[in-house]
Amino acid sequence: TAAVTGAAVLLSRGRPAALGLLGAYATVVGRAQADAAREPTPARLQRAVGAGVLGLIPLEAALLAGRGALAPAAGVASLWPLARRAARRRTVT
Repeated sequence: TAAVTGAAVLLSRGRPAALGLLGAYATVVGRAQADAAREPTPARLQRAVGAGVLGLIPLEAALLAGRGALAPAAGVASLWPLARRAARRRTVT
């Protein structure tokens, strides 16, 4: 999914915004996945899955920005901090 999004972003009109959102996705999800691979405890695996699920928000925003829909991309991206905050109270999966 990230590879397809990355390819779409490289061919896009809203490249700077899309690249930033894709970078945010890769950083957060990649870090959680690397931590889980390094030490596969149930808590780390749960965090990695949660990061992957919540990471779909900036990934979708990157696709929107890549198509030139910057306002909808900003709207979707603005939900990410709210979702992360809500995930502290409830499990994501």
